[in-house]
Amino acid sequence: MKSIVRIYLQSALVLGVGCTPVMAQFGGGPFSGLRDYAKTVTIGIDTPGSGGSGVIVGKDGNKYYFLTAAHVAASGSPTKEEFWAHSLSSSNDKKYRIERLWQPKEFAGKDLAIGSFETSDKLEIALVFPVDIEEFVPLPPKLPTDTWSIAGSMNGREYDKDWDIQGPPIVAGVSLPTGAVQVPLFRVSEANMQSRANGNQNGYEAIYAATSTVPGMSGGGVFAARLCPQFMHNGRNVWGAYPGLIAIHGMSESYKESQGRSGVSLGVPLDLVAKYLGKNAKTLGIPIGRAYYDKMIELCINKGMF
Repeated sequence: MKSIVRIYLQSALVLGVGCTPVMAQFGGGPFSGLRDYAKTVTIGIDTPGSGGSGVIVGKDGNKYYFLTAAHVAASGSPTKEEFWAHSLSSSNDKKYRIERLWQPKEFAGKDLAIGSFETSDKLEIALVFPVDIEEFVPLPPKLPTDTWSIAGSMNGREYDKDWDIQGPPIVAGVSLPTGAVQVPLFRVSEANMQSRANGNQNGYEAIYAATSTVPGMSGGGVFAARLCPQFMHNGRNVWGAYPGLIAIHGMSESYKESQGRSGVSLGVPLDLVAKYLGKNAKTLGIPIGRAYYDKMIELCINKGMF
């Protein structure tokens, strides 16, 4: 797969994808890049009962698709009641009427749902890591020998081989108004990944310490830095990491029993639904194959984290 990445990177550069000066647009390290990028793809969700968060993952024309937690979507029907998505990525908090929320049969038993809304506004899309698998990538013939290797450490952050990410991730979402903070607020918490809880209830196989998750962040994303393969651009060696989505945040470990926050949170890894996302990528506007790599190049060059 790494050699495939390199082939696509080289061919895309020849075609002029992302031909801008190499720079770390988001600043000095993975956390600053993850935080800033997460804000552009995260939405708050207002429902008749309460609310939550979501992450935009696809675009088809003017229709955007997002992932959220199933329990956020379960408080009613957008066809009968008003459900709204709102983005805090700009100073103008715009709202979009949610048209549909559904849980495909492939999501059964997992706290995960899909929603959609329409707008002519240009919104960012999060790259879904698990879709980057050979089943959904057209393999170019006669792959040359590749010498690309994983970095052990970058900017003081170690490579996590269990989750295939560079350094620890963050959890991001839009908090519900409270007595103290009476407006929706984009929130970020540093996460520390634990061992995977294979087969855990509701698809909650991603376990992570995240002390500052609050109500409203359910359905938001677990964002992590993924390595860019090294390649040449404008005579310079480009490297670093790009931001992407690895799981949807669900709840705190103690939420069901006490409504409290134990400091340990649970999420649904997206590799559990990778086949559905890949097979329905065209319908949902999710970048895979060449579109995935073109977007990856753009992020590595323009918004890379070093």
